[in-house]
Amino acid sequence: MHRELGQVKDAQIALETAATDGHKLLREHGASLEHQVVVATCDSILGGLHHKAGDFARAVKHRQASLQIMEPLVGGLLTKKSEQKLFASALTSLDNQRSELGDSLYALALGHTWGQRNAEAVIAAGDVLKMLRHLREKYPENGQVVRRETEARLILAVAQARLGKYEPAAQEVEAALANEVLTNDIAFNAACALSILSGSCVDDPIRQESYATQAVALLAWGFSEGILTKDDAKQLKGDKDLVAIRDRDDFQKLLREHLTSSQ
Repeated sequence: MHRELGQVKDAQIALETAATDGHKLLREHGASLEHQVVVATCDSILGGLHHKAGDFARAVKHRQASLQIMEPLVGGLLTKKSEQKLFASALTSLDNQRSELGDSLYALALGHTWGQRNAEAVIAAGDVLKMLRHLREKYPENGQVVRRETEARLILAVAQARLGKYEPAAQEVEAALANEVLTNDIAFNAACALSILSGSCVDDPIRQESYATQAVALLAWGFSEGILTKDDAKQLKGDKDLVAIRDRDDFQKLLREHLTSSQ
């Protein structure tokens, strides 16, 4: 096992060297189509390795570098009638790379949110949405793309709300919930964003109540669907983003029901 891990590390070092040398050659002299593809492939593989290792900043760096090479190459194939089959295959590969970069950007944004690095989370989540815009237009019914877009919008909403940017946050929540997709992250982050928004509306009790009611309803929906569990209930109990709804009877009732459940 240690030998296998060592081989993986050696391979990663070799790929890092190849990518660095390849980019230097591209900057200084340009390169053939084949060389550009090799460099892009090295970056793509490195992005995957860093993503699996949890180093999402490096994963983003390498996946972005790969796309920066591949996008103009694929665009060039579009003008060559003799390369239409190759173009179709390359376009599919490009879309896969965009999706993978979106995954790394999302993981990076999520980490920033957990670490209360809200300005960085806003940037990373915004980058996810930019990356997914093309995929959403091309594959409007793709559940994975819709889910990732929804999750990214809610990370953006939480970060914006924490920074006092309440109107943009409310718009992101509305756009996210319009997708009618529910996952653990979606239920949790939507409730957090809505709770912060509720706490910001002290001069508008009607709006304050509306946001708070929505937050609790989303959590109740998550528990009823089995997406949220007893462990989530424990986390909800102390989450600082939920302070505005913590003393509500409906929220306390929800916690009591699921903290004592057998889930």
